[in-house]
Formats: sequence, structure tokens, C-alpha cells
Amino acid sequence: EHYALNSRFILGDMDYSESQRNAMPPVSWPLVRTHAGSGRKFLFIGAHAGHIEGRPVAEGRMLLAELLEHAT
Repeated sequence: EHYALNSRFILGDMDYSESQRNAMPPVSWPLVRTHAGSGRKFLFIGAHAGHIEGRPVAEGRMLLAELLEHAT
């Protein structure tokens, strides 16, 4: 799940009103996508990814951190 404010929260920037938070709701995206031209699979992750649906939040965050470390 991607949330525009997730990267801000990680840095401790929590000062957002409820209306600001509601204006940017979390969005679900697949973690692995397929490139239309080549058919190759690729990771679709970034700093806005907060957790992996279907996994415990802490476990998903650890996996996302490992994937980001590997990819960058």
C-alpha cells in the first residue's frame, strides 16, 4: 500500500490535519509489475510504500526496507 505521507511520517513529520490526510488516501499497487514492452517483471516500490497487503505490518515493512536496499 502506497501512502503519500508515509515518507514524511518516517522522518517524524506528523503535523498534518485530518483534512490533509484525507485528501491523500492510501492506494494499493502491485509490488511486482510487468513491463509492457519487454514482458520483464520489475519491482514497483518507493519511499511511499508503507506495508505489504496480506502480511503483518512489521514484517511487510522489513521486507520493503530490504527490497529498497537491494534495488538502490
